[in-house]
Amino acid sequence: MSIRVLNQPAADVDHKAAVGESVDPDGPIHDRRITREDVPDEWEHAVFEAENFIIEGPASVEIVDRSGQQIQMEAVADSLDRYLESTREPGIISTRHDDVPVGVPVWEWTTDEGVHYETTVDDEEFTLVANLVNETTKSKMARLRCLNGDYGGYSVTVYSNQEHRRNDGTRVTVDC
Repeated sequence: MSIRVLNQPAADVDHKAAVGESVDPDGPIHDRRITREDVPDEWEHAVFEAENFIIEGPASVEIVDRSGQQIQMEAVADSLDRYLESTREPGIISTRHDDVPVGVPVWEWTTDEGVHYETTVDDEEFTLVANLVNETTKSKMARLRCLNGDYGGYSVTVYSNQEHRRNDGTRVTVDC
């Protein structure tokens, strides 16, 4: 039995479609794309055109994501070569653990000023250097969030080869 509203008029409200149900498009269109008007002039090139947009910082592992998965740091360390070098199964940089790629991992980057950054994994943190692409709205938004200083870390997407399944539903990846 579904939940019923007992004290509010709800008869004329359209209900959300069920998963797997086919529906016709209806209602106003919400355009979620980012445009040049949304971006300060001085950032236009960086957001829309720059071939390389290199970032470095913490990748979120060893915390449970919204799908209920947690990746152990040791599993990341053991699969790092494949994650960074595979052409058939490359690592994916995403935001908020969505499976929409916003970039690719890179081993290292040296700035024009000679400052060297590299991808590292230790017991405490996975620090990842990545090149954010500019092909999708999500990747452009990621670039904009970085420029705004609103990008505290990013997500990595890996396939879980072996995992512990806890009674609470959490999956802890020990091999990826």
